[in-house]
Amino acid sequence: MKVNIRVTQNDMPWIVGRYAKELVEWLPKYGVEARINDATYRDLEYHANTYFKPNRRPAVGLFAHNRFELAPEFDGHIALNPVYCETLRGFGAKDPVVIEQAVDEIFIDRLHPPVFGVAGSVKADNRKGQDLVGQMMCHGYRVRAWGSGWPCPIVTNEYKHLPAFYAGLDYYVVTSRVEGGCTPIIECMAMRVPIIAPRIGFAIVRPVLEYEAGSWESLHGVLRYLTEHRTYDDFARDHAEYFKRCLTGGTR
Repeated sequence: MKVNIRVTQNDMPWIVGRYAKELVEWLPKYGVEARINDATYRDLEYHANTYFKPNRRPAVGLFAHNRFELAPEFDGHIALNPVYCETLRGFGAKDPVVIEQAVDEIFIDRLHPPVFGVAGSVKADNRKGQDLVGQMMCHGYRVRAWGSGWPCPIVTNEYKHLPAFYAGLDYYVVTSRVEGGCTPIIECMAMRVPIIAPRIGFAIVRPVLEYEAGSWESLHGVLRYLTEHRTYDDFARDHAEYFKRCLTGGTR
């Protein structure tokens, strides 16, 4: 299915303008030809911002952060997050979709995936959550440990080497089910190492990247956000699929 899309651009903020530019570049890969402000492209009109009503129908709007009241004027509705998706439903959009924002390849270091760390002495009762570390290893994440008993490479168990261990991490992961404190939380904060943790111990009152205690599914969701970055190729693919749905009557 070959589709011609007119992408409208009206004094867009720089990031929304970037969306338009990247879509025009990447959409042809998925069978959609697009031009900015070219009225000869008439199959569908796409507003990369929704400050104005569409000039013609059918039309799809990207509702980034405002003018939700214009939802009835559009045939398709795209939001960047689930909260805005629900907001659009409240303004009459029947089947809005979330297409998450992309990041430019220049920000992605594919040669050096992040290093995650754990610390402590593991006991057989699994209170330290070593099973989660085992899952991280099975899924290909780079994990390093200080201490003993962890199912991953152990760098050292000498206290004097802890600062160097923390310095070599991109994220520290608290895998414990229960903790009164978990000293590495405050040590990592002192060294500016981001922490992934459930709301236990010190993490109850300190800022962390949160997941549900003991849940691999929940932890894996956090890890994927930190390692699997959406590109503009992904952004364009999702847009192309949605444009085609709109043109075949799959949404309103």
